[in-house]
Amino acid sequence: MSTSGAEAIASVGELIELGRYTVRGSERILFAERVGRFVHITDQPAEEPGGCYFVDSCLASDGDSSLETLVADYTRQARRLKEIPMVASEVKSRVSIRWSSAATASRAACEFSMARGLTASCA
Repeated sequence: MSTSGAEAIASVGELIELGRYTVRGSERILFAERVGRFVHITDQPAEEPGGCYFVDSCLASDGDSSLETLVADYTRQARRLKEIPMVASEVKSRVSIRWSSAATASRAACEFSMARGLTASCA
């Protein structure tokens, strides 16, 4: 991780880089953003236009180990699937129930990133 995880995400709206991975020649970044007591994790393109995806959320008090485990697992899935894990059909079927409850958080995180010029569009 670039910083010390959940505890470093002190201010609401601050994006903290958790990790990077490359898929199909495009670099992607996993970001954490604190929203109240929660930390939302999103997957965004590093530079070029591309989709922004909600990955997961956890309590800020969960600490670094939960974020480190999530990042390790997510990047491992990206290597195995050879695509963005959140768009892989295998992952979509497992998390389809969570998507409906996470849609608001995902959209808000993506719109925040668009406003800061960090991503060009929301998928």
